[in-house]
Amino acid sequence: MADYNVMIERTAQRDIDSILAYLSGYMRDSFGARMLFLSLYSILGRLAFNFDELPYCAEPFGALGIKSLSFNGNVNVYFMRDAKGIIHIFRVLYMRREWEDLS
Repeated sequence: MADYNVMIERTAQRDIDSILAYLSGYMRDSFGARMLFLSLYSILGRLAFNFDELPYCAEPFGALGIKSLSFNGNVNVYFMRDAKGIIHIFRVLYMRREWEDLS
């Protein structure tokens, strides 16, 4: 099991901010937003330790080295590792939205 650095890209951080704003604002669920935040960062931190064990996405994205991880039944995290061994988290989507359909 290898150990990697994890980098949250700007698009993923915007996704996280939007999800938390939606939950705490529109849904008026600040407790749910807080729990999601804690769960998300706990899982993202563990990516550094179990990256190799996670499956690749379906084609054509798997061929590009893209992997995904779902948690809480409604959050999908998309990430890949670069040649230097850094794991880049580039999308975090809520309620099964597909990242390839978004600009």
